[in-house]
Amino acid sequence: MVADKEFYYGTYHGKLPETDVEGCLIRAEYMLHSLTMNRLQDEAWEQDDKLAKCVRMAHCALADAQHAQDAAVLAGGKVTSESVGKWSRSIQQDDAQTGSFERRCLRIAAQYIPVHSGLLYRGVN
Repeated sequence: MVADKEFYYGTYHGKLPETDVEGCLIRAEYMLHSLTMNRLQDEAWEQDDKLAKCVRMAHCALADAQHAQDAAVLAGGKVTSESVGKWSRSIQQDDAQTGSFERRCLRIAAQYIPVHSGLLYRGVN
């Protein structure tokens, strides 16, 4: 895991309930890997202590965002589609101000991960 509960509470000073933090960190890590296009897999980022802390801070902030997203869904977001076979449900959480959840997550990660690291680069090599 990129950041663990100890980092979340000790360094990031997160406020999530202990019952929720582990699940949010796990799902946030998947989002972080998606946003970085799996560039974290080679673990080279861990060699630079400053960059490693930035990536871990981004992971924690994404866990907070995941928790907020979960709360919004539980509060009753707009259902955009449902299925019955192999149950599925889509809930719209986008709005004109904040954009899609992935876009919000990209903005959150960009607040912590330096541009020069190349981890969030989305262009062509």
